[in-house]
Amino acid sequence: MTAARRWTLFGAAWLVYAGFGLTSGAMAPVVGEIRDDLGLSSSAMGLVLGAWQLVYLFSAIPGGRLIDRLGARRAVAATAVLVAASAAARAGAQGFVTLYAAVALFGLGGPLISIGGPKLIAAWFAPEDRGKAVGLYSTAPAVGAMIALFAMHSVAIPVTGSWRGAMLLYAAATLSTGVVWWILSGGGAADGGPSGRGQGSRAARTPTRTSRQLLHQPSVQLVLVLAVGSFLFNHGIGNWLVEMLRDGGRSASNASSLGALTTLVGIGSALIVPRLATPARRKPLYLGVYVLGAVGVALVPHLAGATVFVSLVAVGITRAAALPLGMMLLMDDPAVGAENMAVAGGLYFTAGEIGGVVGPILVGSAAESSGGYSLAALLLAGCALAMAVVVGRLPSARRLVAAPSV
Repeated sequence: MTAARRWTLFGAAWLVYAGFGLTSGAMAPVVGEIRDDLGLSSSAMGLVLGAWQLVYLFSAIPGGRLIDRLGARRAVAATAVLVAASAAARAGAQGFVTLYAAVALFGLGGPLISIGGPKLIAAWFAPEDRGKAVGLYSTAPAVGAMIALFAMHSVAIPVTGSWRGAMLLYAAATLSTGVVWWILSGGGAADGGPSGRGQGSRAARTPTRTSRQLLHQPSVQLVLVLAVGSFLFNHGIGNWLVEMLRDGGRSASNASSLGALTTLVGIGSALIVPRLATPARRKPLYLGVYVLGAVGVALVPHLAGATVFVSLVAVGITRAAALPLGMMLLMDDPAVGAENMAVAGGLYFTAGEIGGVVGPILVGSAAESSGGYSLAALLLAGCALAMAVVVGRLPSARRLVAAPSV
């Protein structure tokens, strides 16, 4: 595959992943409106917001295998269809059950792009180019979520008249990304490698492994623990941040804009941090990311006016940087390699979505029981600090290379 073809396909897959982020972030700016419209409690909304992560738990590993069977073209296109269907179904929800089912449908499409993307990056790009590709790819859901936040109260609801109409608008946008991918990937080679550079030698060094074999690798085990904590933090704050800011007296539009600006900071973080994360600097950088996030989220409910943006910057950096750093650890692990990224990615996102399910429920329940978001923020800060401790147990780059394969 030529470099131009590779980057064209990468860009098309990036668009589909941005559609994933658009739908994923669509409910955050209207949590209050949906809750009031359907007569739901904060705890019930927490369950709804964690619905797709629960489905993801069971679909991630089969999804990784399905990607190998379907091929990139059909798998990525299926993502766009399923994610768009989830957004459209939300528009027709009449209560807890129908809204829960609509959000849960998202969990069937998510693995095909979030796991498929790293697998394609590992196949398309040589090791020296993966940091750049992972960083760029990680910006896609953040860009989609930022558009969802910015556009909801300024464009989507004014144009369509309601949160339901906005969901239909987002569904159409997501489906269009799948059409673009289908057209651009039609020339073949969507599953091909980067002009064969180094592929043969890597294949010889890294045998194909099962999930169980990868789970026996201590380095993989630590990355999966980090995935749980990272997703808990990410989904917990991501789904409730706008409501947390509104609880502090801000308008819906202002809170959504602040949330979107936080996501914009995250995009910059996703572009920069993975490039800085050389093997020698990865542990201290990873640890700093978690400590920064812990301090930032703990302060969000207590800062007024423009000062809250300082803590939101810290939260945005952590949310965007933690996940690609974990994925890079897997890509660079000699026990994984490009040949096993679909399986490893399935494990990563399956473990991660345990935290993804718990995060929104934890924040919603803590807010309802305490009458505010201070307790929820402290719980998320505690999670980030616990992950900093886990980072300290990661093997050094030298030890990882020297570790025997199972």
